[in-house]
Amino acid sequence: MGIRKNDKRIGTLGLAFLLAMTMVRPALGEQPARYQISSEPAIQGRLTALEGGSVRMRLEDESILSPMPQLQETKETEQVPAAYDLRKAQGRNDVSSVKDQKDASTGWTFAAAASLESNLMKKADAASEVDLSERHLAWSVYHGENGAEDKSAYGGGDTFTIPASGADAFTAGGGRQQAAVTLARWYGAAAEKDAPYEEPLAEAADPTVSRIHMANAYYLPETAVRSGKSYSCDMAALTEIKKCIMENGAVAASYYEDEKARENSGYYEAQTCSYFYPGEKPANQGIAIVGWDDGYEQANFAGESLPEGPGAWIVKNSRGREADRDGYFYLSYYDRSLCDYTLFEAVPDQESGPKEEVYRNIYQYDGVGTGELILTDAAELKFANRYTARGDEIIKAVGLYTLEADTMVDVSVYRSSIDGIPESGQEVYHQSTMIPYAGFHTLPMENGGFSVKAGEDFTVVASAQSGGHYQYLQEAAVDGSNLVRLDYEKGQSYYWSEENGTWQDAVRQITVGDVPVQLGNACIKVYSDTAPDLGISKLAITEKDAEGKRLLTQPVYDPDPADGNKAALSSYASSITLSMEYRAENPEKAVILSSDGTQYEAEEDIPRKAFEQGLLIHLDYADGIESRDYRLKFSLSDTQLTTPEQVIVIDNQGIVPQDMVLSSAVLTEGSVYEAAYKAPEADVQGGSFVLYQLSAQRNGEKYLPGGAVQLEFPYYDTTDEKNIRLYSISGTGNASKASDLTGVKDGRLMLETDVLNGLYAVAVRTNIPTIPKMPGAVYDPEQKLSDIPLPAVKGGAWSWINEDAVPSADQSSYAARFTPAAGSSYEACIMQIPLQVQKAAPMIVSAGGSTLVYGQRLGESDLTASAVCNGKHVPGSFRWKDPVVLPGVDNGGFEIVFVPDDRVNYEEAYSTASIGVLKKQIDITVADQIRSFGKENQPFEFNVYENALVGHDTKDDIHVTYQCAADQETVAGTYPIMAEASAENYNVSVKPGVLKITRNMVKPQGDTQGRVCIVGNFKNRDTRLLCADLPMESDEYQMFQERAADGMELVSCQELLLDTDEYLGKLMVTFRVDPKYEGRKAYVLHYADQKMEAYETVVANARVSAEVVSLSPFGVLVSDEPVDQAAAAKAGADVTDGGKQRGAGDSVDSVVTVKPVETAKKVPMWVVIGIPAAAAVILLVVVSIVLVRRHLRKKKGS
Repeated sequence: MGIRKNDKRIGTLGLAFLLAMTMVRPALGEQPARYQISSEPAIQGRLTALEGGSVRMRLEDESILSPMPQLQETKETEQVPAAYDLRKAQGRNDVSSVKDQKDASTGWTFAAAASLESNLMKKADAASEVDLSERHLAWSVYHGENGAEDKSAYGGGDTFTIPASGADAFTAGGGRQQAAVTLARWYGAAAEKDAPYEEPLAEAADPTVSRIHMANAYYLPETAVRSGKSYSCDMAALTEIKKCIMENGAVAASYYEDEKARENSGYYEAQTCSYFYPGEKPANQGIAIVGWDDGYEQANFAGESLPEGPGAWIVKNSRGREADRDGYFYLSYYDRSLCDYTLFEAVPDQESGPKEEVYRNIYQYDGVGTGELILTDAAELKFANRYTARGDEIIKAVGLYTLEADTMVDVSVYRSSIDGIPESGQEVYHQSTMIPYAGFHTLPMENGGFSVKAGEDFTVVASAQSGGHYQYLQEAAVDGSNLVRLDYEKGQSYYWSEENGTWQDAVRQITVGDVPVQLGNACIKVYSDTAPDLGISKLAITEKDAEGKRLLTQPVYDPDPADGNKAALSSYASSITLSMEYRAENPEKAVILSSDGTQYEAEEDIPRKAFEQGLLIHLDYADGIESRDYRLKFSLSDTQLTTPEQVIVIDNQGIVPQDMVLSSAVLTEGSVYEAAYKAPEADVQGGSFVLYQLSAQRNGEKYLPGGAVQLEFPYYDTTDEKNIRLYSISGTGNASKASDLTGVKDGRLMLETDVLNGLYAVAVRTNIPTIPKMPGAVYDPEQKLSDIPLPAVKGGAWSWINEDAVPSADQSSYAARFTPAAGSSYEACIMQIPLQVQKAAPMIVSAGGSTLVYGQRLGESDLTASAVCNGKHVPGSFRWKDPVVLPGVDNGGFEIVFVPDDRVNYEEAYSTASIGVLKKQIDITVADQIRSFGKENQPFEFNVYENALVGHDTKDDIHVTYQCAADQETVAGTYPIMAEASAENYNVSVKPGVLKITRNMVKPQGDTQGRVCIVGNFKNRDTRLLCADLPMESDEYQMFQERAADGMELVSCQELLLDTDEYLGKLMVTFRVDPKYEGRKAYVLHYADQKMEAYETVVANARVSAEVVSLSPFGVLVSDEPVDQAAAAKAGADVTDGGKQRGAGDSVDSVVTVKPVETAKKVPMWVVIGIPAAAAVILLVVVSIVLVRRHLRKKKGS
């Protein structure tokens, strides 16, 4: 189809001639220019302020809210009844009272509050109505800024902003998106009594004062199905909504309510209180659906157009009980505007709700959810938030948004992650789950959660996948928009993309289809409970003696789990028992462990041998609560009993009872003494002899201990200690026998025995020579005993028995024979001669290691060395002292250890060995940047692949210098960012980055609908666009109108002017047209320099665009010729509301690549006829003048 020929004549000959020469007719039959558009990322929805007080997330495709049938939950085999009413179902009322929003635009808050109230009443079996403040919710949405220093408490300074000038929080309007994300923030749910809805509506209380917390907001499937101009009602979606109402309570929704009184709208039937709107206007009023009636007849509705079928919702309004039927009316299932079905699910406050449902703490950085946009990407995406615990808490749940139905969510939580690498820590929780509905969701941790300490960092990572793409779980604001305001800081949120393969800070700017977007924090919340006051409040330690008699009980109050709790016990404690009193909650299990691993229970006797090295009390609690450990240490003194004769009993086992009495007597005469004196061998007779009679009694009777104690006797003879012996004497008279028990050791005459009643004798032998004292020696494998001389002794001589033995460091004495001299009183004997041999100290020589590459651990270097001692090789092995260290290129050597094979006789040796370290080869990538024309370049950065750097190295260890030719004056385009890099331990290869410069966008001031916008390289960022509709009587309008052929319509005619001519390159002009022209062929007409140009394109996203050099009058022609869907999809991008992103093949300097259509310079018909006719007239006039003059001349001559 072409443009119609111009047959209209212009009265002025000069203008006609000028137009004939300058107007050209384009041949508009060419295909629109094709260009590539990437689908990553893509805008699936945009928050939009609509007329009539509504703000709605407008979706590109409403079907993304509808779960696949096989993924929808089936609730047993319960049938949905034909009629249902929450006000009387099952004999109870689960609907709160009807309220009145007055003249304010707050119906959306009443709808959300009604759903919450009904849900609470239904699930909590509330005896009385729940009443929440709609005023508080409306105020909290638009005044969300929170000044707390801890940004993770309430989302910082994030807030929705009032979209219209002159409006306030109560007249600005809103929708489910704002209600849901504000309630998810733990805002806006105060009790009505704390923020009553009273006129005049004024500032509400602190947004954080909420009586209840929202757990979930389910975006239920839409019932309206549109295909072109046709409409149908999705009965499967209808059934899902009904089930949700039956199980959970009232569902919030929105519909179009005529701005005129409903009674006069033609859509409302007052007698039946029923409403049906068959038009295309968007919803503007919030409602709460409390039931339904499938049999509600079509005839009950008013208007010329009746619903396509029977059935209606029972709806609670917010216009007061005087409206409708006590505040309720019927709304047809088939109402064209009905949308945004949402179940708001809540948990009660901590006072009235079940304890296990309430989380006491929230961690979040997002306060506006995903903000203005729903974004998706074909590449895999992961998002993460890093939080610091405010106190000792139990992390119990994660909260996040799903942007589409049937979303597979994957969540992990990590402890102690490295800054900027969320997945580098210890994974303490992981969950993957399919969520059937879009909205906000609280995901309780299936394992009960985990404990964190105050100040401990933890990181939550999440991804969401649906429909073959990944969702941006991240705040987004469109630059220049006025719907949200974000507050973010570096180091709070991170994202990972399959394209980059590394974690990066989430805060950044991107462009989506030439829509400049600021991305903020990740939308992942974490919920916790304050850790209960668990553990032991009082520990009682009861001591018992060897007979089981209780000695004393000492309490330990508030024992410290972090440190060993010390208790001093008496020396008579043979066993103890422990009893515990607990704090807020008893453990599921309490075990007492000794150092050898033996288990005991409370009140059970624990023997001294088990507790003397300390005890561990281990408390186990329910899932998610960290166990508690208490360590007990005991200071124990030995029981020591001393008689006047200095006989000592030492008990270190608690064997001796507290009431045992020890006594001794020295016998010097009598039959007992005489018999005892003769009992030992003859060689002690004639020397010193002391006889002790020992007695141990308890309650007047002899006492036999239950185990051995230490028994020590004094000795007074100054003879060589080797000759002093201790004997026990048994029997009487001639039957007395002496048992040689022990001699002096370490200066003490002592033995271990359980015999504390009887005779003990201390005697001195007189015929044994003195054992010589030997000087110390150092191990030498070639040194024998024969090389170590024994000292001379008066009265005889000592000689080694095994002279060829090599003295070793692990043997302290060697056998020697004493040979007495003639006439000596000593006798020949064999004794052990003490000889202390020290270990030899080898020396390491010729040490070195093989070459490494930086990043390899020291232990990977092959170590070679040798060890010698006294010039002789010492066998053994060598190792690096710290094999896990990471050697740098510039190093001074590392410590090595020599471990001899003969560790008995050689010491370990230490030295250093040097190694060579080569630089590691790494690649870095200069980070891409995007900015608009006229802005300064941001500091360039680079990225390093994960795990490329070694150990604790950071990017700061790499020195990078950047070069980029683009500056503030550089026009839009793509420019390389080059770099050079060096590092002490790395050879660095650099992959250049790209600086993408986009053009600036300007719109006419006050043009809130975005009727026209221009994108260009404007030097002045405050450039203003002046736009005026050309009147129909203007010449330009007539010229454009005359270009329209049959089947074409002039839909826009405007004069555009900029207040500056300081711009570079071309301008992209985009016009908004009626959506009904979607997919039609269109032409942008541009009249400049006395010439008409036409650009062929396609209406896409209700817009057409053209790229021009200058501004002048513009016209937009739309034909009735549709274009195939693929061509329409490639025809353009939405510069004002977001749209499709350009592909890699697009010109970066244009929004839409369109090609001016060459004009065919055909001469119009009026030129063909008009010019000859004009010439004929002029010729006739000239001929007439000549004839007249000739006639006058003749007349004069006659």
